[in-house]
Amino acid sequence: MQPFIIRDNEGVPLWLNNDTYTIKLDKENTGGNISIIQGFVGPGGGPIWHLHEDADEIFYVLDGQLTVKAGENIFQANPGDFVYVPKGIYHQFRNNSIKPIKILLMFSPAGFEGFFRETGIVAKEGVTPPLHIHDAEANRRAIKIGGKYLSFVPDFENPDINPNLK
Repeated sequence: MQPFIIRDNEGVPLWLNNDTYTIKLDKENTGGNISIIQGFVGPGGGPIWHLHEDADEIFYVLDGQLTVKAGENIFQANPGDFVYVPKGIYHQFRNNSIKPIKILLMFSPAGFEGFFRETGIVAKEGVTPPLHIHDAEANRRAIKIGGKYLSFVPDFENPDINPNLK
């Protein structure tokens, strides 16, 4: 493996539930060690409760404020803040503000970026995700593909119920 650089405008942006994610590093170019995904999360955006049994997840806020619920904890992360969620912990994140936020998602070991590739829709340059993208069809696709990457398939019927507290 050799050192390399990935420029700000490099990577394929993907729409996933009103948000735009761009895979910057993946298992192929890091030897499986880490994946890093840049996210632009719209107001109210972010996934429902889920967990990763095989990977730790780290959030880094570049712009805006991110709410991360992990286990029974609630973190308000601002620019420059990291939130670490160990594998096996149910969690979700949300943009509770009225403007988009910019974050980095990091997974170690790498591999979860495949979920974004398989469930996301290639974004059109300069266009924000259409609001209808967060619909029943997108949820069905996430459930079908999610089983490859998540041991817990999210409960789309009860998205606000914390599985840690059941």
